[in-house]
Amino acid sequence: MVTVAQMAGPLIIGCALNWLLYGAVLIQLYNYHTSTEPGDRLVIRIFVYAIFIVETAVTSLITNTMWNFVIIRWGQPTAFDQLPPSVLPTAGMSALVAASVQVFFAWYIYKLRQNKKGLVGFMVIALLATTSCATGLAMVGKAAALGSGAAQLISLRAFTTVWYSCIAACNILIAVSMTVIMLTTKRSPGHSRSLSNYLLAFSIETGAVLAVVSTIQLTLYLTFPGTFIHLTLMYVLGKLYAVVLLACMNGRHRSANILGPSHFAFLSQGLEGTERTQVADTSSMPSFGPRPSMEISVMLHSDKGDMAKFGQPLAEFDRASSVQSQSTVDV
Repeated sequence: MVTVAQMAGPLIIGCALNWLLYGAVLIQLYNYHTSTEPGDRLVIRIFVYAIFIVETAVTSLITNTMWNFVIIRWGQPTAFDQLPPSVLPTAGMSALVAASVQVFFAWYIYKLRQNKKGLVGFMVIALLATTSCATGLAMVGKAAALGSGAAQLISLRAFTTVWYSCIAACNILIAVSMTVIMLTTKRSPGHSRSLSNYLLAFSIETGAVLAVVSTIQLTLYLTFPGTFIHLTLMYVLGKLYAVVLLACMNGRHRSANILGPSHFAFLSQGLEGTERTQVADTSSMPSFGPRPSMEISVMLHSDKGDMAKFGQPLAEFDRASSVQSQSTVDV
């Protein structure tokens, strides 16, 4: 038997986590606006701010849902017979955000790879993202036609299963593709080991978190049928897409600070406009503090026998061995 706690509890927890991640989105957006945005192409900037606007609307809708359940319908046994009008638009917007960010990462993967394999990966990821979005929107439309009650929403199990499965498969494919590309880059002589390690860690962190959360969401939905437990992660996943997107955009400047300005171009392929050069100017970027310098005294030592083999007089070596060389190096 499904209890009220299994229905209302996940919604309350999901709303709280959504607000928490919304704060992270605001911080990432501020960093993007102040340091990264000016050099990006117009279409990229429009896309980033569109995702933020949609996610702001989603947070407002989720708050309205909680207001209805916790304030207006508090203590009413029939509270879930008719869901608030904000429930279905939330699901529809979440499907749109997920598909949009997934297609963006598919395109980004193709720009980094720029070969037939990258094109195939882009097409597969885009197909899965489009399928998940279409299924999610179809589920919303079907639920609205049946009557937006909890029972009607739960009855659309096939739509929701396909929707969640496509989202999880797409996120896993993105994470695997990013990891493979970075491992390939690591073996390339054109990029330093530090760059490859940084990119590998960044791709795993960003891609893996979406893959793990979406997989758990699908597992909860299949394990606890007839409840709203899975909605907790649906409320979280939308904000994670926005956070990961902004973290990817802002990570280019972090890499320039850590690895040097020449690495900015590799991460900015397809993102920057023509008004900006391929190599970033890190003079205006935040630094990690002054670079300390220290003096290292080096005493030149050698073996007299070895020096004699090269025909150097031992007297000259005796004089040279007493000389100390002092230099200053940055660390």
